[in-house]
Amino acid sequence: RSDTKEMNNSSNYFEVNLAKADFKFNAAHFVAFENFRERLHGHNYRVSVKLIGSRIRSDGYLIDFGDVKKVTRKICKGINERILIPTLSDVIDFVYKEDGSLELTCHVDDSKFVFPQDDCAFLPLKHSTAEELCVYLWGQIVSNLGVPFLRGRGITSMEITVAEDLAQEALFRYDIPADDPTDGSISLNVCDFISSEPRPCIGELKSNTQTQKPSLQAQLSQIISEIKAEQNGCKCCENDSICLLSQKLE
Repeated sequence: RSDTKEMNNSSNYFEVNLAKADFKFNAAHFVAFENFRERLHGHNYRVSVKLIGSRIRSDGYLIDFGDVKKVTRKICKGINERILIPTLSDVIDFVYKEDGSLELTCHVDDSKFVFPQDDCAFLPLKHSTAEELCVYLWGQIVSNLGVPFLRGRGITSMEITVAEDLAQEALFRYDIPADDPTDGSISLNVCDFISSEPRPCIGELKSNTQTQKPSLQAQLSQIISEIKAEQNGCKCCENDSICLLSQKLE
């Protein structure tokens, strides 16, 4: 049987979806960036994996479910019951103590924490958000399965979902690289996916709205009211311009 070329039509593809009950990890964390820090808290995270390819192979599989389950369980276990430490944070400093503890200082509010290092999961993230965890898990799962293996199975992209709670999840989809790395692994730099342009959160937008200066119309109305009060009534013959302006504003 002669080899068949891969189908290039993007409308023809297969998906393998896995969201097993043991694709989970329980972890504590807080998100911090300039002028903001969450309280330390935790989530029962759940992970799902979707692999996408154009054709199934001669064994009838796009990929064996068992291969994906084994790798995903292993990675989740490695960060289960840990404190998630974003080692790339620009507002958190870390001091590794000789006694095996980690001293963490958040410069947003100068809060300090001390954790056993063995209780921490040191992750190459800037923030321990669900979005950045998706990027981390994508890289870990692809590296453990191996780029040559995935490409050999005809898999072109993978999608990772991380849920913090029911109906509260983040999703990241990225293409499997066409060029095979030397060792078959891949490392994504989460900072490559973070915009350098600051984007305010809704709380900041509300705060800015509340502190906005009054509009020009509001300022003019206030001035006219004060003039009227001082004159004890409007005298058109004395100040026609104020009357006309008042009528337009009203």
